[in-house]
Formats: sequence, C-alpha cells, structure tokens
Amino acid sequence: MTNRYVVPVAYFTCSFVLIVASVVAIIVVGGHGVPSAVPNLFAGLLVFGLMGMLLSIPLIHNVWSKQKRKQQQQEAVKDVKKQVESQVWPPPWSREVASLCEEFAVRPAQGLAWTEASVRLQKYGANRVEVQVMPGYFAFFVKEIYEPTQLLLLCVGGLYVMFGSIEEGVTAFIVIFLLVIAEVGTEWRAKRALASLKLSTPHDAVVRREGQLQRIPACNVVPGDVVQLGVGMRILCTGGACRH
Repeated sequence: MTNRYVVPVAYFTCSFVLIVASVVAIIVVGGHGVPSAVPNLFAGLLVFGLMGMLLSIPLIHNVWSKQKRKQQQQEAVKDVKKQVESQVWPPPWSREVASLCEEFAVRPAQGLAWTEASVRLQKYGANRVEVQVMPGYFAFFVKEIYEPTQLLLLCVGGLYVMFGSIEEGVTAFIVIFLLVIAEVGTEWRAKRALASLKLSTPHDAVVRREGQLQRIPACNVVPGDVVQLGVGMRILCTGGACRH
C-alpha cells in the first residue's frame, strides 16, 4: 500500500469503527429506558459514520485511478515522442504554401498519389481528434458532494439527527440532495455542450488525388493532401491556403 492510500483507508476504518460503536451503543443504551435524546445522540454518530464511509470510498477509488493513469502515461511516453518527431515545425499555417508543397513533395494541381497517401496514412495515423471519455452523471454527483458547501450541509444534517429529531435530519438531507442534483444538472449540461463542440468535426473531406477531386473520410486525410475548401466548411486540419 502506497502512502496515498493511508489517509482514505484510515478515514474508512475510523468511520467503520464509529458505525459499529454507535450501533452497539444504541442497542445497549436503548434497552435501559434512558431518555430518547441519548439514542438520538448515537443515531447522529451513526449517520456521521455512514457519511464518512461513503465519502471515503470515492477517495480510495480516486487514488487508484490516478496511479492507473500514471502508469498509462508512462507507457505512452514513446508514442508521444514519435508524435512530436512527426510534427511539422514551424506550424503549417504560418508558412508559405510553396515551402509546404516542397517539403511534402506534392503539387497542388495533382495532389498525392493513392499509393503515397496510403503510405503516409500508415506512417502518421488517422486524422482524428482525441476526445476524453466524459464522466458519467454519478461521477459529477460525487464531485459536487465534496464541495465545501455541500459538506457543511451534510454536517448540519448529521447535527439535526444528533441534537434534534430524526425527522428534522431526514428533511435536511432531502433538501441537501435536491440542491446537489440541481447543481450537478447544470454542470452536466455545460460539459455535454463542450463535448459536442469537440465532436463537431466534419466526417468527409474533398481532396485532390492524382489530379482528381475525391471525397474521402476525414480520418484518412494525411500530411501533404490538397483539401478543397468552401464557404461555411469546417476546417478538419491545419495547413496553408492557396487558390488554384
């Protein structure tokens, strides 16, 4: 176990012990005819223990996910170096079209040959935009719970159970979850809008191959392709602009 697991695991363990102690206390004290305020005190401690256990589970999962992502990043270092080496510098949009054509060995009037385009596709890979997987609604909900305001409201709900009545505590928790659901819904819609913008790349492209205009999938566009653009078209790659 690494040091990163120590705090969340200790938090989980303490919460579990608090739950067991509260249940035992409620059973023992509740059977001796003591005032109802005493069992409510232990019921509040039980609620705090349950909240602590539930909140510690995502923390443990977060540590595990970070370690997994770190391993994946280390494995992807070689691929990143290859991508950096294959990039053209300075950027194509800042250079003259003639120098780009010379570097990529292409004539604007002819374009690439199909065989050469196939070779470059295997060398450089598909022309795709890497989009991260969008977290689910539950992930957004858990993230919102860890906000300081929501944690304070959860503590208030636990105190209601501890020093007030269970009905007041339940009411407080219902209000808290309604507030969290409303905030998560707003953030979820904003994230979905951003994700849809990233996915709004064109599916096809018109390129010049061996002197003829051909419509091909946008993912098959390779460095050196002469792409025909029109008014209102979305740009699917970087490059220089010329008239022909």
